[in-house]
Amino acid sequence: MAVAMPLQNKIQSALVQSQPDVVRINFGGGYSQRSARGFNNINETMSVTWIGVTRAEMRTIQTAFDASKGVSLFSYIADNSTATKYWSLLDVSTGEPREGFEGGERLWTVSASFQREYDIIV
Repeated sequence: MAVAMPLQNKIQSALVQSQPDVVRINFGGGYSQRSARGFNNINETMSVTWIGVTRAEMRTIQTAFDASKGVSLFSYIADNSTATKYWSLLDVSTGEPREGFEGGERLWTVSASFQREYDIIV
């Protein structure tokens, strides 16, 4: 089961990087053979940044990530995609308070990295 990425309306950037996992054998003379390693051979990672979140919102994000224990999946549609993809948490960091206030409260930055997972979700 996957849960929605927390506070999606506050995400300022979601950068997805892709790298194919390919077995390549070179025979010389410029000739090689390539084969995809598995059915889902595109390894994707995503860096997400929430900018301008309150302390309470920062705790909401951190609580969701702590509850996932790096195992549970988050669903998210990145800007460069049209399909929902599923992601597991790799790491998270919280930045110092930013310049700026909301309702007299300092605003924070939270960054997290995820890896795409191909689990069957029902």
